[in-house]
Amino acid sequence: MQSVVQTERLTKRFNSTTAIDELSLEIQGGERVSVVGQPGAGKSTLLRILVDLIHPSGGRARIAGFDTRRAAYQVRRVTAWVPDTVTLPSHLTVEEYLERSAQFRRTDPNRATRHHVLPRLDIAPDDRLGNLTSAERHAVAMVAAFQRLPEVVLLDEPLAQLGSHDWVLQELLEVAGPKTTVLATARDLGVAEHLKGPIVLIDRGSVVATGSLDALRKRARHRSELSFSQPPDQEWIAGLPGVMASVVKGTTARVLFSGDPERLVEAAASGGLDKASHHEATLNELLSDYRKLAERAR
Repeated sequence: MQSVVQTERLTKRFNSTTAIDELSLEIQGGERVSVVGQPGAGKSTLLRILVDLIHPSGGRARIAGFDTRRAAYQVRRVTAWVPDTVTLPSHLTVEEYLERSAQFRRTDPNRATRHHVLPRLDIAPDDRLGNLTSAERHAVAMVAAFQRLPEVVLLDEPLAQLGSHDWVLQELLEVAGPKTTVLATARDLGVAEHLKGPIVLIDRGSVVATGSLDALRKRARHRSELSFSQPPDQEWIAGLPGVMASVVKGTTARVLFSGDPERLVEAAASGGLDKASHHEATLNELLSDYRKLAERAR
């Protein structure tokens, strides 16, 4: 499969602040990738570099084989971008905006994209953009992007802007089909549930981990509460697979572990395990763990 989005040691500095720090990515055609990190991690800066709205301080980026600096026009022809905050002409109707958007890009719009989304939002073609809510305007902007059936779609914090209309993203992904490459940023892990593709964890402008959500969580730390039919031995609990720390009180053991939860439960079953409940790692916990792993690898 061919790489559609590539960055090589991409760097962006704003005076003394490094927003992107030698970031290297390779995204294959048709992948739906979530770039996840805390506010200020460099997610929006990355997207703005990819559409040549800002220039990198070092490194390079390519989309569909085109250098984002040297062939910005070609990049924008194959790429649709929806920023985290959209500003639409309030005097235009929804239909006028969608038609003008298609004409500006010199493409024949896939009007079926509109029919899949706008009726469910209770938005009429002759509704003025200025009369729509912020979330509705964002949905219209996403329809305008996807109606072109671009090769690459870049979305900055789509779920945060859509709010209760988050189903719009899933609907548009289905209309776009498997060949469209999507790169979406988020400050939490919810977007990964929609894209169902690889996750790139970004922290302080650098990639700290990539992989599926399940794979990332299995490699990180978890907290579990194990209930037994009789008080378990503290040393035996500490020796269970992946256990890093443990506290035993009566018949309950609280453990911090890394690895596959099923493997832990399997091993604990031999000691009379009655019940196990797991706390999945949050974004902050994942970032903390993978930041430490990255630092150890240097």
